[in-house]
Amino acid sequence: MAIEELFTELFFGSGCWLGAIILILFIYVGAYLNKYLRLLFIPVSIFLGIWYINNMGLNTDLQWIALIFFITPIILVIMLIKEK
Repeated sequence: MAIEELFTELFFGSGCWLGAIILILFIYVGAYLNKYLRLLFIPVSIFLGIWYINNMGLNTDLQWIALIFFITPIILVIMLIKEK
């Protein structure tokens, strides 16, 4: 029960920006290390944006985090194009 509350606070509560930064760093480091992970992280980041929009509730910071996760696939595609 305590772990569920920890993750809820980390991703949707007062620590939502820290949780988003951790997820974005994980995505970009993985994308930098392996080009095939870029293809995997494109739909994952879109679904993370949808996840944040669905759980927005009264926390308006989540709309900005969702926007960041919708912009992330564009950056990953640019990384793929620049590599070639």
